[in-house]
Amino acid sequence: IKRYLNINNCKIGFLFHSQAIYLLSEFNNFRSVKTDINELLNHLELTNVNFSDDCLLFENASNGDFECFKQLAQKYGNNSEVAFIVKGESAPIIGFLFQFSNDYILFDYCGVKATNKKPKILIGSFLKLKYIKE
Repeated sequence: IKRYLNINNCKIGFLFHSQAIYLLSEFNNFRSVKTDINELLNHLELTNVNFSDDCLLFENASNGDFECFKQLAQKYGNNSEVAFIVKGESAPIIGFLFQFSNDYILFDYCGVKATNKKPKILIGSFLKLKYIKE
């Protein structure tokens, strides 16, 4: 299950069998910890809240909110490709490994060999988030 969680970039997992429930999460370095149904329900509620928050961030970023885009790019941009649209470009830019300065979005292009000097785009040219894909 640890391998599955790492491959799929999951932060939490549960293992069930007839007599016990085990929790594995990044918070305990993916060591299995025996738990009960109440703790399982608490984690599921927290996961649902986080998912709902990310959905709202995605919706806002898709409508042009740069701060929401920035939060999602920082959260998912290391392991996933993030497509976004900027002024002056006809096609979406697909990038990962995002960094942000006061004026610029710095990133690496997906599918292109990374260089020491990251491409950069003015923050003001950001229009909207297109998608995030693993």
